[in-house]
Amino acid sequence: MLKTRVISAIAGLLLFFAVVLAGKTVFCLGVLVLTLIGLIEYYKSLEKAGYKPVKTVGFIALAAVFSWILADLHFELPEALIFIKSAGGIGLGMYLLLGALFIIMVAGYPKYNIVDLSLTLAGVLYLVFFFSCIVLVRNLPEGKWLIWLVFLQAWAADTFGYFTGMLLGKHKLSPRVSPKKTIEGSVGGWAGCVLTSVLFGLLASKAGWLEESIPLYHFAVMGLAGGLLAQVGDLTASAIKRHAGVKDFGNIMPGHGGVLDRFDSVIMLAPAIYFYSVLFLGKI
Repeated sequence: MLKTRVISAIAGLLLFFAVVLAGKTVFCLGVLVLTLIGLIEYYKSLEKAGYKPVKTVGFIALAAVFSWILADLHFELPEALIFIKSAGGIGLGMYLLLGALFIIMVAGYPKYNIVDLSLTLAGVLYLVFFFSCIVLVRNLPEGKWLIWLVFLQAWAADTFGYFTGMLLGKHKLSPRVSPKKTIEGSVGGWAGCVLTSVLFGLLASKAGWLEESIPLYHFAVMGLAGGLLAQVGDLTASAIKRHAGVKDFGNIMPGHGGVLDRFDSVIMLAPAIYFYSVLFLGKI
């Protein structure tokens, strides 16, 4: 079992490095594939729990979002479509998505109900939107460096949390959701995330990765937020699995589970780092 986990982990890391270094388009396509697999895993888990998500709407939303990101990478958008990148565009997307779901519910009643629609919408927001933020971070100016911060924070929160919990853990954090996680491990993961973020900032400054120097306190703030959000992402996925009655979302990586099992923290971190970079670091 351990040998299988190690081999699949090494293979996954090599593939990950290759995709990240290959450029924006290849990276976007790679994340698109992961999102598709993750969405399938999510809907399958809901079906095992007896729900009936409107999968077609979720897949159409996935295709629309990533098509738009790819088009924005390679084509200059007409002025009439610029608004789609604004809050108005997000509003339009939500209007079309909800409108389609309501039409399906009314036309197909009682096959689908409001719970099925809500879970379908949750999947689009949780997976399509959150995964797309990984691509948005990579597409930022200097995103080829900032994208590593997303994955390093997830790794640090998980690794520091695991070893701190193993050595010092006594008090349960959320026994109903994840019985093995402890408050001590949570604090250790949080501290490790802050430390890793600051060290990344120091390295980025010394190596000249960033065109404009970013004060270290920004990396500390992102680490504080990341240490919390990484654990929220982990526990969120665990709560969904417990409700659905599944141990893992899938088995795409032998010994490691499915896409959502591996990226639960990453997809919660990516939006935070993207919006922080845009709003407070001026990375537009």
